[in-house]
Amino acid sequence: MNYLLEIRRIREELAERKALLERELSQLPSGELFCYKVEGTEYYSERIPAKGNRKKESRRGITKDREKVYKLVRKQYAKRAIAVLEKDLKAFDTLLRWYKPADENSVMEDFLKKHPELTNGIYYGQMNYKEWAEQFEAKNDFYTDSLKSTAADGTKRRSLGEIIIGSRLEFYGIPYRFEAEIDHPDISYVPDFTIIRPRDGKVIYWEHLGDVNDQDYLEGSKHKLDYYERYGIVPWDNLIISFSQSDYGINEKLIDGLIHGWLL
Repeated sequence: MNYLLEIRRIREELAERKALLERELSQLPSGELFCYKVEGTEYYSERIPAKGNRKKESRRGITKDREKVYKLVRKQYAKRAIAVLEKDLKAFDTLLRWYKPADENSVMEDFLKKHPELTNGIYYGQMNYKEWAEQFEAKNDFYTDSLKSTAADGTKRRSLGEIIIGSRLEFYGIPYRFEAEIDHPDISYVPDFTIIRPRDGKVIYWEHLGDVNDQDYLEGSKHKLDYYERYGIVPWDNLIISFSQSDYGINEKLIDGLIHGWLL
């Protein structure tokens, strides 16, 4: 995985969130919420700060103005969140200044410039996951009529969902094979994606159910998942399952969430 790209993405996301909160803050009331209790009853006032010709701060009772009270509560949140985000952004800036990739090629870059013929040595005793993924070519010899979508690398896929999952795996640098046969004599089904998790080398399978609105398709998918379970391929261990609907498509944020939770 290219962690540097991911760090920059998160930093950009935090900066965007801070900008949105600052914009919202500029549209909220100018005062501050003041809460006090009298004989067990809660009261709320708006503190108006001293400014310009106004030498002293003033207070205005807003207990009955629930909308103003809630806006001032929201203002407190926005100000506190902005302060937290500013600290987070500084932390990410420091990380970006000092971060260095620890992948084989980055660490050995100077060495490999002098001795390119020894490149394979840095992988000695290790599986080269990138080569494992690139050396595979799917047979695509079943249900060929459904291979109607084309990924960026030119390979045929059965759905937009499969294209999106593949592109997100590639974005995060996660090696995978599309429609690779499982190395087991009794398993005839072919999973959509066979993935090697980079952090520990564990093989994870990913099935994308492309149209859960189709009852026949859904029943067939359930049979396939039951079959997998018989041979130890089960959710929450070595099987990821995602879904899309013909009416609503696929949620890319959920795909990213599955990748973050399972594969990074």
